[in-house]
Amino acid sequence: SLLQRNPSRNVRLPRKVYSREKLILDADEARRLIEAARGEGFEALYTLALTTGMRSGEIRALRWRDIDLAHARVLVRGTVTANIGGGRVIDTPKTARSLRDIPIPPLTVEALAAHRARVGSTDGLVFPGRDGTLMHSQTLGRAFHVHLSRAGLPPMTFHALRDTAATLMLQGGIPTHVVSRLLGHASEAITLSIYAHVTRGMEAQAAAAIQAIFG
Repeated sequence: SLLQRNPSRNVRLPRKVYSREKLILDADEARRLIEAARGEGFEALYTLALTTGMRSGEIRALRWRDIDLAHARVLVRGTVTANIGGGRVIDTPKTARSLRDIPIPPLTVEALAAHRARVGSTDGLVFPGRDGTLMHSQTLGRAFHVHLSRAGLPPMTFHALRDTAATLMLQGGIPTHVVSRLLGHASEAITLSIYAHVTRGMEAQAAAAIQAIFG
């Protein structure tokens, strides 16, 4: 006979648990990724991403006039966005804090200088697509997965390099407010919320250090 009442009506489904664990590279893995792209333009691109935490769109929008190798700085002044017609344009970042001046370490200066020497240009885009126009995010994604595989690393999104950079900075003792500014976050609170797993680990280290002081 037909059921008069739906027996599942009052059954509560278990709450879906989402993992908040981020897939990031450690320092050795980051070096392996860079090595996997040795001699290619992506070598400089990955080095820049891992040492600054710049977003994919910001890196693809970079022009040589935005890079000051003599003073070891990169100016973030735009990001690549898709327009209504399906093309790509350089647009102004959404927040004022995304417009920033980032110091770069010697290894990044060297990688960018070598890249510039290979392409033989000091004008136009730093990392153009094959046709010389703005690189498509899918082009970067495909190359990234090739280099991950070559380095023996698991699949991940390019954004993992931004998370890696931020994590390594925080673990290296760089203050949160400085990391927040370098990443172009709208506020320090955003940085703290995104990388709470890192700061919790640092708090445990602080407790151990205090214990060592007082013995």
